[in-house]
Amino acid sequence: MDLFEYIKFLFSYDMWANLKVISAVQTLNEQELSYSLGNGYVSPIGTLAHMVSSQNIWLSRWTGAPQLELNLQDLDDIKAAALMLNEGILNFINELGAEGLQNTFEYERMGARYTGRYFTTMLQVVNHGTYHRGELSALLTHLEHSFGDIDLIHYARQQQFV
Repeated sequence: MDLFEYIKFLFSYDMWANLKVISAVQTLNEQELSYSLGNGYVSPIGTLAHMVSSQNIWLSRWTGAPQLELNLQDLDDIKAAALMLNEGILNFINELGAEGLQNTFEYERMGARYTGRYFTTMLQVVNHGTYHRGELSALLTHLEHSFGDIDLIHYARQQQFV
């Protein structure tokens, strides 16, 4: 698998894992939806909204287009936005092509200018999602709503990439 296919594989895995987490969060009651272990964002919905917002920011940086205006108030909105952003990211990767992943782009963050390589920043986005899914795993396991195994190897086996 070359870098181009690998990046697309990672974003497909990222969406698969996020959907499993969203499904588990949908089983929470109102009290559990506002529960926090104090190790991240205020609630499961807040953490998921942050993850989706981050993808929106990076897609905007990569394409140079304005960020999409997203309503992330409930799980249905978050799921719809996550699916839409994942499709947009995969479309952008396809437009870039294998050689384009090596190119650099400039972006701004908190008033500072940066230059990033597409594939490196794309790996950052997937890694960021993994980090926050880890936080949600701890929270949901504590609440006895585990979403099960979402390690990359499970997705790879399901997709017959191993």
